[in-house]
Amino acid sequence: MRRHRRNKVSALRKARIAQTALYLGRGQSPSYVNFETNTFAINQKCIRDGKVDPLFARAHDSKVPIKKEVLLQSGDVCINSTGTGTAGRIGLWLHRSGEVYFADSHVTVFRPKPEVFDSKYLATLLQTHRMQTELETFCFSGSTNQVELSRSAVLNLELRFLPLPEQQLVAKIFKLIDRAIEQTETVIAKQKRIKIGLMQDLLTKGVDEHGHIRYEATHEFKDSPLGRIPKEWEVNELRHHISYISYGFTNPMPEAGDGPYLVTAININDGKILYDTCRRTSIHAFNTLLTNKSRPKLNDLLITKDGSLGRVAIVDRVPLCINQSIAIMRTNERVEAHFLKLLLESPRYQKTIADDAGGSTIKHIYITKIDKMFLGVPRSNDEQKRILKIIGKYDAVIDAEKIKLSVLKRTRQGLMQDLLTGNVSVESLIAEQTTIVRANM
Repeated sequence: MRRHRRNKVSALRKARIAQTALYLGRGQSPSYVNFETNTFAINQKCIRDGKVDPLFARAHDSKVPIKKEVLLQSGDVCINSTGTGTAGRIGLWLHRSGEVYFADSHVTVFRPKPEVFDSKYLATLLQTHRMQTELETFCFSGSTNQVELSRSAVLNLELRFLPLPEQQLVAKIFKLIDRAIEQTETVIAKQKRIKIGLMQDLLTKGVDEHGHIRYEATHEFKDSPLGRIPKEWEVNELRHHISYISYGFTNPMPEAGDGPYLVTAININDGKILYDTCRRTSIHAFNTLLTNKSRPKLNDLLITKDGSLGRVAIVDRVPLCINQSIAIMRTNERVEAHFLKLLLESPRYQKTIADDAGGSTIKHIYITKIDKMFLGVPRSNDEQKRILKIIGKYDAVIDAEKIKLSVLKRTRQGLMQDLLTGNVSVESLIAEQTTIVRANM
């Protein structure tokens, strides 16, 4: 959408953090307890996605005094202050309750002057790529795995920001979009919970020819190695349902290029192959270095076997290749590929996969074990398809909400660049972005 710069862009103000803060400093070390208390320590785990979630706070002995300045006040900005990958993470504290919360010693509290900063604006400003880069470049000290946020360096860091009235307008937009993101994430989480609960019934009781879930009170069941199952089902080892099982190449690694996708374990998540995260190999390497076992066919099942175990995806485009971190399975006529994927994604079989994994530091799935895993499967492919159709309705809702969430997050990212840096006037974007957000709520 084209952006019209109808209004004057405000000049950014500049000031060191020391000039804008009522208080900036580390929290204090907690005295943790296991009994009931009304005092809690906010730690690094609480700070994520721009918020501070008290759900992960830990109980503190209320008899041990806490410094007044580290007691969290609504509008405080919390900054993770230790650890590679966690230092610099930002969260805004807005919680109000009768309980007492304070920052622990791994969290820095930035309490802005209210006449200078809107707290929501400030927290979002500190999350921008530019500010995160400056924090990492100028404010981190220590060795690779012992990174610390330097208070003196943070105080000396220069901020560039809009006048307060415009900050408040920007903050309203971000509150609107953050609320829409939160609502969408809630819908996704709810639909996933419903899906998992339904899978529990569908993958143990099945669906009769009328589309009704079977129950022992109304249908005939029988004993099996997996417990009671419908008489129309059978229990066999996984190897009875597949015509081929193997894993990808080990060496040599194909050279980079613009040819077929190279899929590894990190490229499989949430039931899909994330092609935009995949490297690509060259046609020459694909044709000369890779054997057929590393070249899946359409509808082959891929399952991660090293590190992050049991993530499953269906091959939906070819050519592509896989490495040794992935096992490949090709189903036979006994089972639909998508039904086998559904089974392997279910909590029951995910637990079995985890329990059978070997290795000490890095866990592995061994083909010789996984192909002996018992599966309960409807003998009728029609019943498998009925189950997939029911689950597919929930997947469609979840996928639609994920697309909506992606749009909202891209909109938010664009706003951070435009509004927080002063590149575009606030007034010229409010109506446009508010329309986008409301359309996706």
